Order: sequence, then structure tokens, then C-alpha cells
Amino acid sequence: MKKINFKRNIEWQKNKFNFKNKIVLFLLLITIILSVIAASLIVYKRYEAKNEVKIENYELYQYFSGIKQNYTGKITIKKNGESATLESEGVDVDPGFIPIYFQEVNNEVIFPVDMALIFPRIQNKNYKINYFSKLYVDLENEDKNVYLKYEDNDLFLENCFLYDGADLYFFPYATSVVIDGTTYDLSPLSYVIVNYKELIEIYDKQSDKYTIIDSHVNDVIANLGSYRINLSTDMILYENSSRLLLKQVNLLNPYQGQK
Repeated sequence: MKKINFKRNIEWQKNKFNFKNKIVLFLLLITIILSVIAASLIVYKRYEAKNEVKIENYELYQYFSGIKQNYTGKITIKKNGESATLESEGVDVDPGFIPIYFQEVNNEVIFPVDMALIFPRIQNKNYKINYFSKLYVDLENEDKNVYLKYEDNDLFLENCFLYDGADLYFFPYATSVVIDGTTYDLSPLSYVIVNYKELIEIYDKQSDKYTIIDSHVNDVIANLGSYRINLSTDMILYENSSRLLLKQVNLLNPYQGQK
């Protein structure tokens, strides 16, 4: 009769069980590592998509104190913390807060920073548009409506203006600006930079004309339909009241369309 070594058999079963457990734990660890890597790649891709814009088929431009800076070739705009960089062939610059325009597409603009979005009609709420947002004018529509590209949506913007929280005012629709008694009629997608009682810079999109006014005496007033904006004191002027504009643009909620 064959003698069975129960102790040896138990040890073998125990080692077999431990080996299986090690394989299971190893496979579980590999699965966790792969999941973390996959999740990290997804987060990175989303971060990269949010913080980087690549443009290959268009030429861009900006104005810096009246000097036009053209960007050609493969263009990349990256967000690095509070600042941004714009890279193109032979050019590596900080776009600052200045709107970025397309050379051959005259109805679109990109913003390198967050901008406050203000509808004068709405007196108790402001919004913001995130950096790298794009605005465009619908040229096929006789009313030339303006839209904000938000993720995969095109959001209609009623009469409004954008404000960087400091000195720059951007006007999606045509407006007029009065400076010391002189009226400047601005086309859609134009902007004004106002330093209080000092330098004023005006860019008119349609004419591609940049105007610099060295100094001024009176407050600068923009007219948006029946509303007036004091660009010197950063206030919206109503018939019987006024309100200051919020300078901390980052505190505002992103605009996602009218509810």
C-alpha cells in the first residue's frame, strides 16, 4: 500500500495557492497601472486640447502699439499658467491680451486670454469666455450676427462687448466711440485700449486701420445701441443708474448660451 505524505501534499497545495494569488495580484497591479496610464493620457490630451491651438492653413496677425505682427506657416498657441506663447516660422512671442486675427478670413478672431462678456441689457449678471475662444461674424446673414464657438456649439451673441478686466474693450458689433468730441465709427470685431487720461489705441477691423491718440481730456464713451459704456472709468451708464465692471474676469462663469 502506497504511503501518502499528507504534509508534503499540503505544502504543495499551499505553494500552488500562493502562486495563483501572486499571479492574480500581479495581473491586478498591471491592470491598475495600465488604467492609471490610460487615464493620465486622457487627462493630458484634454489638457493639451484646452491649452494648445494649432493652425496650419491660415495666417494670423496682431497689432502691438500700432505695429502689425504677422504669423505664417505652422502656428501654435500655448497656454502656460497665466501667460501664453505663440510660435510660428521664425517667431516666438507672448501674444499678451491682444486679439488675434486671421489674415484671409475677415470675420473671425481668437482671444489669447479670458475675457469678460457683458450684455448691457442684463444688469445683474456677467459672463466670461475662456482663452482661445473664437468669435465669428455670420457674413451670409444680412444682420451679421455674431457667434461664439463654445466646444462643439455656436452660441449666438446679442448686442454685447468684451472686457479684459483692465484697459481693452472689444466690440463684436459695430459701435461708435466718442473721444474729446470726435466720433470714431468702428466696424464689428474692433477694439479700443484706454489708459485713463493718457494713451488711447483704436483698431478698426474692416479698414485694418490702427489709430493712436497720445492723450485725452474727457472720458471716452462707447455707444452700443441705446447703451453707453464709459471706457475711462469702466462703467455701464443707464438712464437712471450705472454699474462698475468686474475686473476679476477669472471669477465669472463661462458663457454657455442664454437659458
